[in-house]
Amino acid sequence: MIGGFFFEEDHLMPDGGFWRYWWAQREAIETLVYLVEVKQAADFKPLAEEFGEKPKFGLLTMDFNIHADMTGQRMLTRWVPEKEQDATVELPAESLTRYA
Repeated sequence: MIGGFFFEEDHLMPDGGFWRYWWAQREAIETLVYLVEVKQAADFKPLAEEFGEKPKFGLLTMDFNIHADMTGQRMLTRWVPEKEQDATVELPAESLTRYA
């Protein structure tokens, strides 16, 4: 776990003020460390397969589909129960590391 210095101490800012991580920032950083260091996650797909929520409607055998469009852009399509329709979003290249 990331400890002491980063989360338990105030950090001096260039203007002389102090800054400290908010609890939600700490949880987000700890989650990223866990996913990268422990789960060895290098791409979104295995994370979505393991932690993604299964839909009540929509695709019959899977909760989402990762595919490439005609230009080669990776896309994620999944069923969104709240809207009762599919939603498609762009994903980064498989080799591009993005944390947020």
